[in-house]
Parts: sequence; C-alpha cells; structure tokens
Amino acid sequence: MEEAESSNNRLVKDMADEKDDGVSPGRMPKPEAPDILTAIRLLGRNLAAPLVPVALISVALTVPVLAILLMGLDGQALIINGELRFDEPRLESLVAGSVLTGVLLAGHLVMVAMVVVMVAGSLLDSRVPAGRALLRALRRSGPLLVLLILTGGTVMAAVAAMAVTPLVTHTGLFVALVLCLLAVSTCWLLLTVPFVVLEEVGPFKAMSRLWEISRARRMMMFRHALVLTILFPVALGLCGRALSSQFTGIANSIAEALVGTVASVLMVVLQGAALATVSLNQSYPFSADPFGRARKKPQTLDLAGVSARLPTRTHSRKARPVRTAALLALTLPVLTVPALLYGEYLQSNPLGLPNVAVSEVTPRAANYELLVRSDAKAAVVARSPDDPLQIQVCTHRECDHASTFTHPVPDGRGQVRAAALPDGTMAVALVTISKHNAAEDDDERIPMEVRLMRCTVQGCPKEIEKSPIIAKGIGLKGRTLSPTIAIAPSGRGIVAAVLFDIGENEYEPRPSPMHIVRCDDLPCQAPRTLTTARVPAGGGWDRRNDKDRVSITTGADGRPIVAIEDKHSGAVTLINCADAECRHSAKRQVVEPSGRTSFRYLSSDGVEVAVPPDDRPVILHRRISNGKVRLLRCRTPSCGVVDAVTVARPGFVGGSPDYTWPTRALALDHNGLPLIATHDFDGGKIILLACDAADCSRRETVVLHNDIPQDYYPPANLHMEVDRDGRPQVLVSGIQYGYRGSTRLLICRDARCGAS
Repeated sequence: MEEAESSNNRLVKDMADEKDDGVSPGRMPKPEAPDILTAIRLLGRNLAAPLVPVALISVALTVPVLAILLMGLDGQALIINGELRFDEPRLESLVAGSVLTGVLLAGHLVMVAMVVVMVAGSLLDSRVPAGRALLRALRRSGPLLVLLILTGGTVMAAVAAMAVTPLVTHTGLFVALVLCLLAVSTCWLLLTVPFVVLEEVGPFKAMSRLWEISRARRMMMFRHALVLTILFPVALGLCGRALSSQFTGIANSIAEALVGTVASVLMVVLQGAALATVSLNQSYPFSADPFGRARKKPQTLDLAGVSARLPTRTHSRKARPVRTAALLALTLPVLTVPALLYGEYLQSNPLGLPNVAVSEVTPRAANYELLVRSDAKAAVVARSPDDPLQIQVCTHRECDHASTFTHPVPDGRGQVRAAALPDGTMAVALVTISKHNAAEDDDERIPMEVRLMRCTVQGCPKEIEKSPIIAKGIGLKGRTLSPTIAIAPSGRGIVAAVLFDIGENEYEPRPSPMHIVRCDDLPCQAPRTLTTARVPAGGGWDRRNDKDRVSITTGADGRPIVAIEDKHSGAVTLINCADAECRHSAKRQVVEPSGRTSFRYLSSDGVEVAVPPDDRPVILHRRISNGKVRLLRCRTPSCGVVDAVTVARPGFVGGSPDYTWPTRALALDHNGLPLIATHDFDGGKIILLACDAADCSRRETVVLHNDIPQDYYPPANLHMEVDRDGRPQVLVSGIQYGYRGSTRLLICRDARCGAS
C-alpha cells in the first residue's frame, strides 16, 4: 500500500511541478496526461480502502429500499420462471418507486463523493479515513442534490421536447439520441462532484469551475470520464449478467441480483477514483489556440489548498494490509444479502403473486392437444394435415426439460385427440382414410376411420394399421378436420364422441350422425358404440375451429355427457346419458340459434363441457351474435334449465377494424369449481378466471402471462388441464411474433394459480 501511495504521490507532484512556458506556433507538445491504461492501473492500486465502506453503505441502503418496493407489489406483479415481472403498477406504487429511485441515486452520488475525498487524500499523501470522508460528502450533499435535480430535470425536459418532434417516429434514432443525452449529462454531473467536495463550492460555481478547468482538454476529460465512470462499469455488469444467464429459475434471479449489487459497488468505487484522478490532473495537451497565439492556462485545482481542506487524521496510522484483507473477506458475504433476500421473497412469495413456469413447445402444428399424466407432468400432442404425429413429453412437473418423438400416420387427416390414462399412458385417437372401398380422388365424400392407440412416454405402436377402429363414417374432402373427435378418460379406458359430416358443404346445417363409443380398457379390442344421435352441426366460415365442435366428459357413475356446437347457427346441443352404458339419453338444445351482427363473430371457437361433483354440467361457449363468452350452469343433472353468466367480452386487437373474440378454455379445480383461461385484450394478457361459485357469478382474475402479443387476428388458441394438485396448466398455441409462430405451456406453481 505504501509503495502504491508513494507512486501516486510522485505522479501528482510531477503534474503539479510542470512549467507552462507556452509553445511555438509550429510545434505541438506531446500530451502529458496519463492514458486510459495508465489511469486504470493507477486506480486498481487504491480500490481496497474505499471498497469496504462503500459495500456496507450500499447494502444498508439497498435492503430497506428493496423491501419497501417488494412488499408494495400486491396485485401489481407476477413471477414468471422465477423472475419478477411488473404488471400495470398503480399510481401510488409508481410515485413510491420514483421516490425510492431518487433516494438510491442520491445515495450513489454521496458515496461517489466519499470515494473522491478518500482517493484524493491518497493521491496527495493525506490519508482520509472512510468515516471522515463520508461526513464531508454528507455535509456537501445539499449542492450534490441540487446538481442531481438540475441534471435530471434537464434530461427529462430534453426528452419531452424530442418526443413532440418527428424524431419520435424513428424509434432507433430516438433511443440513440436519448442514450447519448444520458451519457453526456451523467458525465457532466459526475465531473462536478470533485469541485463540490474538494473545493467546497456550490452547485453553480462547480459547473463554472468544470467549464473553466476543462478548457482545451474537454474531449480528454470527457473520454476518461465516459470510459472509466460509465462504459467500464457497464461492461463489468454485462459480463456478470452473461455469467448469471447460465442459471435458470430463481437461481438466475438471485445471480442477477448479486451481479447488480457487486456492479453497483464497483461502479461507485471506479467512478469516485476516476473522477479524483481526472480532476487533480494538472497537465494540458497544449497551451496555444488554433492560430498559434499563446493562451493562458486555466486555473486548475490548487493541490496544496485541496490537501489542506481534506479531513485527515491528526496523527498518521501505519497501513495494515492484513486488516484490509480481513475486512474485504468479511465484505463479500455482506454483498450477498440483497440477492439472498430477493431469492427468499421469490421462493416464499409472501404476497401470493401469480407464480407461473413458462416453457416453449417445440412441435409446430395446426392442431394441439394438452393432457396431464397421472404423475402431474404434461404432454402435448401435435398434428398437422399430412404431417407425422408429434408428442412432447415433459420430464419435470414444470416442463423445464422435455423430450419429443414423432410417429408417422399414413393417409392421416388433421384431427387428433388424446386423453391421459390412470397408469400414466396416453390414449390417442386420430383419423385415417379407409383402405376399403376408398373413393376416387375427385369424389367429395371419403370413407374415414377413427383409430385408437395407446402411447407411452417412449412412443406409440409402430403399425397404426393394427390399432383398433372405434368409428367409421363419411368425411368431406374439403373438410381437413372432419370428422370431429372428442375423448375423455373413463376408468381404465375412454369414452369418445365422433361426429361425421354428411352435408354437401360446410355451411349446410343438415343433421349429422354423432357416435358415443366406450372402450373399457386399452388397446380396446372390443369398442362399443353406446348410442348414435343426429345433431345439427353445420360448419362455420373458419375451418380451423371445426375440431372444437364437440366436447365429451363423464358425470356420476361414468355416464357420458356430450356438448355439440352448430357453427352455422351457434346453437349448442347437450346429449345427457342416464348411466354409464347410455341406455337412456336426453338430447336438449341448451343454446338457441342466434343471428349474426358482425363478420368477426361468424364462427365460434367451440364448446367445452365439464361436470362438477354435484353432477350438474357446466358448459363454456361464445355467442356468435355478440362475441361474449358465457358459462352455462345446469340447474339439475338432466340439464332441463340452464343459467348463463358472461365471463369475457370481445375486444380490439391491432390490425383489426372490428372487435375480435377471446379464445377460452375450461377446467375444474380440485374442489370442482370452474377455471376459465381467456384473453384480456385491453391489457394484452392471458388471464385465468378462478370462479368462487359454481356458476362463476363470483370470480377472481389472475394474470398468467403479459408477454403474449394480442395484435394478431385471430388470437392465440387456449387449452387447459388441471393436475392432481389443482395446478392449472394452459397451452397457448398460435402465438404470432411477426412472421414467427410460437406455442407456450404455462404451468401454475400453486393451486388455482394462487387465487383464494
């Protein structure tokens, strides 16, 4: 330490002893100011002394500010993959955040001033203790705050002025100008700090002195200040951020918080040391103006006067490297305190914020099916017309790791449905063209077969032709998703509903045959058709939604219940079996046909049915007349009368001249209450409506994701299941990021996604 100090003292004394005798017009002297590398080496020898107090003060200031901010986020944030994400903060929270940010900036400036005093004392052979340097910085905090307010106000006024000019339409140029303005203003603010604390002048005098002392070397001072006080600390932070990105989940958030804490401490020390060195530098690159006339050298900082004003000790103390090293070693655990507190906040989630794991689904397809296996791990079945079957199987409950396998489907159509079985396997139903009596290519009516196979997490049977056929019928050539299938688990087997189109075109509302089939176990060598009913099931203008026309579930004693939507008229028909074998069934129209008032509402996104423990079905559908999503609650198990509650409304999306509908998904929680996933177009979010009543007349809204674009038409499709612990899992397919499509799986870490 003594060697480093004497080296620094010699450098400053050499700078102070320079003679300014002027230069001849034809000769330009070599700049005597140390270059950046020399300055960095100089600073590196003196960082230990201020590092310990800066770290302690920074942590002591950060912890209460962080606690106040985090505990005030109730209902204004969510946790995505272990990362805190803000969501529409309230005005009072924005005000409190702005005030606390100002407190942190003021504290940062005071700590920089403290380091300036300590480093200046070291350079001038007048060691200044950390406590006395802090007292000096606090006494000069008034002028520092005035400078901070003036700089901040100037920047905001300049940005506001640019925002009303045509520059704001050029996003890249506007952002570049704002960043340049921030860099210049920050450098200017920081360069005034040494004059405030070393010469003990006011804020306006400090700016005047900076303008005077930087004459003829402004670019040099600005370059050193920019590199050492801004670019170098930012580069350190970016390197640390890159290292922290190796972690995932909450560990990544803890690592990022630790990097932020360490970077902020190093930034204070580097800024203070660099400012002291640059401001005490007595050398100038030249002393002649561009015309060769002699120019008077500005009055630099009086080193003797600065040294006399430093709050040094009355008696010298010998440097103790061992004590300094011990303090540094004790400081390292202190730096981890904010990161550990932040990690504990995310882990314990004291405010009950929505906590969601988001993963990318790799298969790209037109038709998706989400199911949750008996071990609470999700699987996604994906299929496009004429493409192989793809199944992504999650290996962990939060699906941070998954494996995908493909299975060829000869002569397959686009429709595919799947259900999770109690033994952990999956029942997959898909459509193939019949090999017997196949129609000619130009025939509009094609014999179709619905086959059922049992798949495991390792794959599906290789020979699909040997899989049992559970239904046969005629499909229309132009309807790529015909026939429509729905299956649901029932005991060790499944029940299925298969709807065949017999109309000549997709708009013809002619009644079509709908088969209810039961397999007592798999591989279903003896499928039984329980009943066949003719139902109105015309197609709509959007063929992509044909797959959602039918929904099936089971009620008490395994009795099948099927909901069918006529996409031509919007009518919904319910087939209610009286027992598991459907010896008696009732067919009722629970939603009457409705007129159309908007082209955007010509087609619904399907119908879903579920049965709570009281055996009274609930049905979710969207009215094609007004785009409202409604939940229908049957008053009795036979569903003679229903009560309707509107749970979602249409909204605007970017690029659409009219309202568009919100897609939706229905499931039941562990208490049998409805859960509805849908869109919030106004906020651009995927939300969960957690019903507190069986008819959803009382409900809570939980934000699941706020980073899914809502400016494309039609909106992303939703599929939802609930695992054995009551945690909803939502598949969001058809997300559009420009020309790039995406499918994501949202898994709540809490039952009902944290809703009470």
